[in-house]
Amino acid sequence: MRALWESRFFERRELEDGTKKLWPCTEDRISRAYDLQDLDGEALPEFLYCDDDGALHPVTVGKSERLGADPDGPDEVPFVYAASNMVANGKVVGRVLYTDH
Repeated sequence: MRALWESRFFERRELEDGTKKLWPCTEDRISRAYDLQDLDGEALPEFLYCDDDGALHPVTVGKSERLGADPDGPDEVPFVYAASNMVANGKVVGRVLYTDH
């Protein structure tokens, strides 16, 4: 719960009545959404980052890069095989990890 309160990330959700609301979320939540996108086929929510001045900026994800071999071996579960930077307002604000699920 502490990670949620300390997070600077938000998810914009559209409610049934059409209004939009900001929900706090974490870097891990964003990473999981991108990682699992190939499984659930759902559209990604709109993620935002709150900077030091309180302004909200859309979070984008850069090109994924393959990671080097895991020194612990492939028995590490889940195995992380690639990563991408999360970018907001031209600044790297987090990291997406792609796993073998």
